[in-house]
Amino acid sequence: MQLTRFIILASAALGAVAQYDDGLYDEAVNEYGLYDNIDEYDIGAAVFKNPNGASPPKFLVQYWNRCERIPPPIGGNIKSIRVPHGAHCRLFKDHHCYQVFPGGSFPQGIHNVMGPAQHAHFIKCHH
Repeated sequence: MQLTRFIILASAALGAVAQYDDGLYDEAVNEYGLYDNIDEYDIGAAVFKNPNGASPPKFLVQYWNRCERIPPPIGGNIKSIRVPHGAHCRLFKDHHCYQVFPGGSFPQGIHNVMGPAQHAHFIKCHH
């Protein structure tokens, strides 16, 4: 009987912790559906609507080696990009990430984006 009560109480406590933790997870998602409270260098590059890596707004690359869509208002109006140490990112014309914009290839560091590459809507980063 005591063991049953203990198991029920422990299950209820774990359920409450899991529900609370899920609430914190949901708060970490910003208006673009991206994580804004973790270090950008852990997930890839950041693309900015402002020069010199000034925020907001920004788009955080979520995956390595995957073509990702950059949503408006940043996609089509990119002013700068931040690429983490040891990485390389390219801005693309197409959703398959086959056609790189001229001037759309960036090594590590913060770079202002110039010319046609500012109109990109797709990015792919490698490390």
